[in-house]
Amino acid sequence: MFLCFIMRGKVFISGVIQGMVNPSLSGLHIQPIHQVGVNKVNYIIFFLAISSQSVFSAEFLPLDELIKKCSPGVAPETVKIIIQAESSGKPLAIAVVGDRVKQPKRLVEAILTAQNLESQGKNYSVGLMQINRKNFQRFGLTPATAFETCSNLRAGAAILTECFNRAKVKPEFPHDQAALRGALSCYYSGNFQRGFRLESTSRGQSSYVSRINDKVNAAYRVPAIAPLNEARAVEASSPAVVFPPYLLKTSIYFDDQPTKSLTN
Repeated sequence: MFLCFIMRGKVFISGVIQGMVNPSLSGLHIQPIHQVGVNKVNYIIFFLAISSQSVFSAEFLPLDELIKKCSPGVAPETVKIIIQAESSGKPLAIAVVGDRVKQPKRLVEAILTAQNLESQGKNYSVGLMQINRKNFQRFGLTPATAFETCSNLRAGAAILTECFNRAKVKPEFPHDQAALRGALSCYYSGNFQRGFRLESTSRGQSSYVSRINDKVNAAYRVPAIAPLNEARAVEASSPAVVFPPYLLKTSIYFDDQPTKSLTN
């Protein structure tokens, strides 16, 4: 649950609210306390029950430690790059398919926005890993609890694992690094083709997978090491970038449309 103190018309919410990934992706640090203005409420202390787990039990850890705790088995380097691509490291990020939405700055605003989108039947994704609403039920999430960092990472890791495992058995992805790129496409759209298609962006034509590659190149001058047998295969096919050979995200809900349309 969140512990909320309302004093002199201000709500103080103890919980994970905001974070950012710096350009070198060295880590994500959570800021614990934020204020939200509330009219005509004075000197009230109450508990806002959001979930059976404490939202802030592990939220003060650096991102690498949160990833290890909440999504074990996922390469932190891979997850951090995807977080940057999906949400720019913003735990309150909300994206709506085919629509624009004002990005919330406070947790209460984010929850109310998500609940409003839910009531309208909109197709939206939330949080660091941009978990799509159609995956909420599977992972026991709601428009409120999906913003919890650990729950969001845990769901994202499960989705990534399924996507990567599905890619590994496809002949078009002959080794783990190729499967990882296929999984990136699946992460973006729910299938293994859409993420490789060129799209119009503010910086011209590019695909989702190529944008991830660019972020890796920008973040790491020396790529992550791969197992020797895999590294030899990668040298012959795609020498430019080597991702850690572990995992990625799909929507367990599969679709041919990208699930993101962020705007500030």
